[in-house]
Amino acid sequence: MSRLNKLLSTFIPTSKTLTTPSPDEIITLSDLQKESDDSCMVCPTPCQDHESYPRYLKIDQTSSLESTVKPYFRHVVISTGKSDWPDHIDEESKSFAACLDDAIKNAEKKKNKKNSDNNDEPQEKPPRIVITNSSRLNSDDVPFSEGNDILLFPDNILVPIILICSHRRRDKRCGVTGPILKSEFENVLRKRGLDVDARPNDGVGLFMTSHIGGHKFAGNLIVYRDGQGIWYGRVLPCHAKAIVEKTVIEGKVIKELYRGSMNGSFGEGKGGKLEW
Repeated sequence: MSRLNKLLSTFIPTSKTLTTPSPDEIITLSDLQKESDDSCMVCPTPCQDHESYPRYLKIDQTSSLESTVKPYFRHVVISTGKSDWPDHIDEESKSFAACLDDAIKNAEKKKNKKNSDNNDEPQEKPPRIVITNSSRLNSDDVPFSEGNDILLFPDNILVPIILICSHRRRDKRCGVTGPILKSEFENVLRKRGLDVDARPNDGVGLFMTSHIGGHKFAGNLIVYRDGQGIWYGRVLPCHAKAIVEKTVIEGKVIKELYRGSMNGSFGEGKGGKLEW
């Protein structure tokens, strides 16, 4: 655990960085309708060409999506090969998620105690680290049979990654919408020649992820690309092509779907990678 605590110290950034996209980095669905002749880029409602979500799902269609993501500086993605997990992954005994969560809490306690011993002034909360399981398979060359591959974003973004919440045991809405979205993104990436199976070195990774918050805004997903982490909510299969073309490839933010982003995703702080 001491090695894990030492590793955690390298997660912590030295300064706050911009998380808000500039006007030039934002595009609206109406903009897409005007600029594209492709009817699949922004489908009419209702759409006859894509699978719809079941009507029984209670998805919040009225609340603002903006700023529904808490600021964070790192995302630890744990490869499990599964698409659903226990309700709270940090409570699964002896799992990496549970051990890492404990290590983070212990590191925060030690830091808070040290600060309180040396300074009576209130301290800022430590930067947030997101921890999720994913459907990504472990590499064949993992030396431990019970080990997990770990991706640390934004530092390990070698190819663009789309993470779709599918955590059914946490909330049925993402459990239902996640597989539907994954199927449509697979179709779009395959037609675009970007599926990672065909192009392992420069394709787009597509994985399911455990709870990332905001189930009432299902479907939920995160796009990681070029040092950015862009969060979307209320995503429909109809949006898959626009997200691939405009966000994954061009780095544009689709305003109507945007929930927030990883710190340092925009402006001078873009990237925010660790110096190893």
